[in-house]
Amino acid sequence: MLHRFKTLVLFILGFALPWHGAITVFGPDLARFWKEALLGVLLITTILSLCYDIKTLSAAKLRERFLNRPVLLWGILFLSWGLVLVLLNQDLHTALVAYRYLGLGVFALLLGLLMWKTTFQSVKNGHHFGLDFFHKFCTGLTFGVFTGTIFGLWAKFAGGHAVLALWYSNTISSWVPGQTIPLYHQVGDFIRVQGASSGPVEYSHLAVLGLWYVLFFKSVSGLQRTEMRTFIGLFLITGIWQSGSRAALLGAFILLVAKLYFVTKPKWPSFNFKWTVDKAAAALLVVIVLTGMAKFTLSKAVLGDIELLNKNVVRISDIDHLTRPIEAFKVALENPVTGVLGAFGPAARAKNLKENNIDYAPIAESVPFDIAAQMGFVGLLLWLGFIGFVFLQSATWLRVLIVCFTPLMLLATIFDMTPVSISFYLILGLGLGLPRVQEATLKDHPSVFNLKRLAFKRYTQQVWPWVEVDQKNYVAQELAGGGIYLVQLEGAVVATFCLVPKADYTMVYSFYVHPEKQSLGLGAYLLNEVITDAALHLQVLKVNSGAKAFYLSHGFKTTGEDKNHWYLQRLTSE
Repeated sequence: MLHRFKTLVLFILGFALPWHGAITVFGPDLARFWKEALLGVLLITTILSLCYDIKTLSAAKLRERFLNRPVLLWGILFLSWGLVLVLLNQDLHTALVAYRYLGLGVFALLLGLLMWKTTFQSVKNGHHFGLDFFHKFCTGLTFGVFTGTIFGLWAKFAGGHAVLALWYSNTISSWVPGQTIPLYHQVGDFIRVQGASSGPVEYSHLAVLGLWYVLFFKSVSGLQRTEMRTFIGLFLITGIWQSGSRAALLGAFILLVAKLYFVTKPKWPSFNFKWTVDKAAAALLVVIVLTGMAKFTLSKAVLGDIELLNKNVVRISDIDHLTRPIEAFKVALENPVTGVLGAFGPAARAKNLKENNIDYAPIAESVPFDIAAQMGFVGLLLWLGFIGFVFLQSATWLRVLIVCFTPLMLLATIFDMTPVSISFYLILGLGLGLPRVQEATLKDHPSVFNLKRLAFKRYTQQVWPWVEVDQKNYVAQELAGGGIYLVQLEGAVVATFCLVPKADYTMVYSFYVHPEKQSLGLGAYLLNEVITDAALHLQVLKVNSGAKAFYLSHGFKTTGEDKNHWYLQRLTSE
């Protein structure tokens, strides 16, 4: 029951975040804090789960499970440093507003991490339930931004402005700061679609998150049909284009390139290539240059008029994204340890609006520079360490999202918008339950062999003698032949499997799950979501009746036997 309640709250939260602007405008003043209220509900349910663990686990085990984790430690340090700066600040109200914007996303990530961790460790099929949290939130967010796109396109192209104007006053609003609905974020002749969000930038970055989800997830997302995902993806791209957000367009471009890379990668000739910081920076520079060249080439060669491009396709760049980070950096240099909390962004705007009735505030236009200016270089280092450890422990698709959002973070202070901040960070926190799968090499021999010994030795000994040297040599032969994959959670190896392609099917060998992670749904996830080959064959020892029952429950059928083994196969994945 508690699990269903959490998934429902997460779906509602995800769906409503792209509608935050409409909720703010059309709802009462307190409605703007609905996000914090739902996060509070999730926090309470998570605390209840932690209380259960405290009753059943020793203090040492709790420390090992929860506190001795880099992501948790760095996140707590970042939030604690921010709280210290709040207490040191003479303008407590402004400091608290700034702390809310800077820290809410980090809090959401830690909450998401604790949600799946407590579920994974506390209940049967916990890994399955933890991933259910992730997919319910992402599915809600995707459909929320999809319906918000319909709302925004209706407002721009189907006369929706006139209808909305009846509900809207001429007073300054957080939805469209200092403007009324008919202006609707108009830049020159270009009207920027903002969906149902608080602005076009907020909407477009939420749309990038939705696009990422429909591109890289399908099996358990509620978006199983390829046609449905394709339609929603194209619709979101249209909305991003009409938002006029250049950063979001770049994010969509990066996601499409990444998708193309993973689709075509199996067809590429194999070659050894490793990414380094300088190579990644060079690639990013090339993407930015080519994007700019394509914009102006399209203008001159196809449209023949750069103003026509600016009106109908996308806005032309300005220099604010260069000058504003420099100003923020100067503030950081003047206060390198503590920064000036509340000097930039929504907190400064709220203060200026209250004291001077002017809807203006300096904006850093870059997340790292914003953090450095408001929390000092101490805060920036803590945040970088936090994001770095999240990246190291993330599965491939989460890494794609982080790589996609990195240039977006450098181009704008996107986390000043709480719906974007909550959505991005909560996806990362819940998504840390996604196992990271990578092909093993000879250097991984100790990890692979240790897992085999823990998971398989007790069954082998019932049939043949366990000879340590022979088993080590066998693992080395498997590694040399390739096809062995390591599965990691939070940097720890929790499972391995070996895939050997045959003419009409794939043979599965050495599918081992760490004994402490068995019966939690991890094996089922790997078998159904990672090993996606259509036809699978494998064999299990007859003494391992639990393994046979597991495979039979996931669509396998018995096709034969010998003295020691059962032979099983599955023709299609579930």
